[in-house]
Amino acid sequence: MTTPDQLEPYTVTLRLEARTQIESPSDLITRLLEDIARRCEDAGSSIIGHIKCHATVAGQAFTCSLTSRRSGASCRGEVDAPIAAGRSLRLDLAVLVYGLPQVETEAAVRAAVSGSLPRSSGEWLAIGQDSPHRHTH
Repeated sequence: MTTPDQLEPYTVTLRLEARTQIESPSDLITRLLEDIARRCEDAGSSIIGHIKCHATVAGQAFTCSLTSRRSGASCRGEVDAPIAAGRSLRLDLAVLVYGLPQVETEAAVRAAVSGSLPRSSGEWLAIGQDSPHRHTH
């Protein structure tokens, strides 16, 4: 059983490979963050603290962030440049939600990556995932 104020941060690095050119990487990543938030809430999260990522591709970087499902996710940086087919995108993702144990947050992230990215764009394949890092407070 969890408590509403429980916070077990979850972080992971994902490497995604473009199957075809991606015209708007920011749209793809904002959809991912919004899907993670929805899945965390569906799993019983009491509050979305912060879901964020730092993305790099071909030497360029941008960040995306979500603090509320109402306001949605937004990105900053060089996000409008298309990503060519065959290029890899690295995402350093941090999910800070209250009321979920880390294992349930991880399940929400895995479900979003395997379900949301291919379904929403048909252009991405998760090809690598590092182990989550543990944080203590």
